[in-house]
Amino acid sequence: LIADQFYFEGRLIESRDASKRAVQVAERTLRPDHPELALSLRYLAATLGVLGDIQGSTPLAERALAIAERNFGANHHETASYLWPLGSAALREGSYATARQRLRRVLSMYETFYGPWHEFVAGALSLLARADASLGDFESARREYARAVTIRERIGGKDHPYVANALTDLAKYVYRAEGRSAQALPLFERALAIREK
Repeated sequence: LIADQFYFEGRLIESRDASKRAVQVAERTLRPDHPELALSLRYLAATLGVLGDIQGSTPLAERALAIAERNFGANHHETASYLWPLGSAALREGSYATARQRLRRVLSMYETFYGPWHEFVAGALSLLARADASLGDFESARREYARAVTIRERIGGKDHPYVANALTDLAKYVYRAEGRSAQALPLFERALAIREK
């Protein structure tokens, strides 16, 4: 928890160090497939990823996912929290087909557990839409972003900052990528108005 707090405060080196200690303690005191070990590995992997250490981050995230799948099952909503970072990492690395496959699984798990109107579903849709847009599947990306916008408007209202994020992503990764500036501009303008407000 200390590592997590440091992470959210932007104190990434301290977060990394606290996460390393947590992993060491967990490995020394818990069984090799204990869920708390998986959580410590996930936090460490996330911090390393933000620090740009993808080679250090990915194996830890994969190990954490394997432990989560053994404890919770391959399609459990808790497992989705371990698969999400690997989908996001694949997206950053340009492995768009892998990202799409992983993020579709995450979306399915979240929809099954939380229902269609949850923020986790909107987040998964947004990442999946980026993967689809990167693969040139703009039609799917448009549908996914539009659904994410609708969910976020329903949850936080039409002027919520997350709505602005979803609108910006739709404009940037779909309409602008397609060369459709006329459709992108009103979305950017609406997002700007939300942020200014």
